[in-house]
Amino acid sequence: MGWSDIGCYGSEVATPNIDKMAAEGMRFTQVYNTAKCFPSRACLLTGLYSQRTGYNKKFKKPLNNAITLGELFKSKGYITMWSGKHHSNENPVTRGFDHYSGLLDGAVNYFNPGLKREGEDEPARKNKYRNWVIEGEIINPYTPTKDFYTTDTFTDYALGWLDQYKEAQKPFFLYMSYNAPHDPLMAWPEDIKKYKGKYKEGYEVIRQRRFEKQKALGLLPKDYPLSESMHKKWDDLTEEEKDVEDTKMAVYAAMIDRLDQNIGRLQAKLKALNVDDNTLIIFVSDNGASSEDAEKHFKSTGDIGSVSNWSSLKKNWANVANTPLRYFKNWSHEGGIKTPMIANWPKGISNKNSIENTPLHFIDFMSTFSEMIDAEYPKKYNNYDVT
Repeated sequence: MGWSDIGCYGSEVATPNIDKMAAEGMRFTQVYNTAKCFPSRACLLTGLYSQRTGYNKKFKKPLNNAITLGELFKSKGYITMWSGKHHSNENPVTRGFDHYSGLLDGAVNYFNPGLKREGEDEPARKNKYRNWVIEGEIINPYTPTKDFYTTDTFTDYALGWLDQYKEAQKPFFLYMSYNAPHDPLMAWPEDIKKYKGKYKEGYEVIRQRRFEKQKALGLLPKDYPLSESMHKKWDDLTEEEKDVEDTKMAVYAAMIDRLDQNIGRLQAKLKALNVDDNTLIIFVSDNGASSEDAEKHFKSTGDIGSVSNWSSLKKNWANVANTPLRYFKNWSHEGGIKTPMIANWPKGISNKNSIENTPLHFIDFMSTFSEMIDAEYPKKYNNYDVT
């Protein structure tokens, strides 16, 4: 997801729940990831650069020389839960998490990670069937019912756990690892409908509008320069190409819209459990918007956004998503490594609706949480050395 893709960072996408978190909390302008998903997540989980954990080039092995956030919080008696993507073959229930359900692999079909369902086209998929996990049990292939959509399902898992522990009188740590809006571009038709046609104005207009909104919000200085565009000229596209591009961005926006809806479901549950005032929520993205063209590797049959179509955002709209920054996911330019970050904690944050410019990195989360919960960071854990 790009730096400008949510409303409170410049976007036209409807993200009222995330925006409310920002208005009642803090926004950060200088937070950095590692430009790619699995090393970013390794940094976030361990407080170490991915090279130290073995997750800089390969990810099909255990995290080395490290404890995870699950292991940290568990050491202080927290209930530890993880819902969503991992992009590994190491099961989180072996690394300090009481519960893990979600996607153990990388990119996946949002509607169906498994076998063809009756009455539907063959689901677009990447390579083999993806490893899915439910309560620590790996399932492959996993073919869900037709009401399945990853963003909704990940939230369902979390809400179930929160209900399960509502009488526990114990603190909890919940890692919500959504995969949206990673490709393939897939969204519910009712969400796509909200945005179809809104992107016919083209790359230049949307990018400039986001840039001006960012300055008006105070995220950028008034004299901040907009980087040179890396997208095509909208007027050089044919009408058919414009329609395809409008559809892709509409689906991408719908995916972010649905992400916000599900964050709203989580917020409502915290309120219902009467723990919302003393729960710290941090929102980040694991890398900038992607210019990758994964769709050339797949045979798609249905409409863009559907279960049988694997589409990618690609360079032109990714340049808009990363406004005002240069380049994309996989690049160590700001468009790849800068993330929007929001911290919301009604009881713990007094300077509400503030913007913080201090440079931070994903490795800072572990040490911050260690201090907050007064947990000792170990030199050894389970008989192995910890960096």
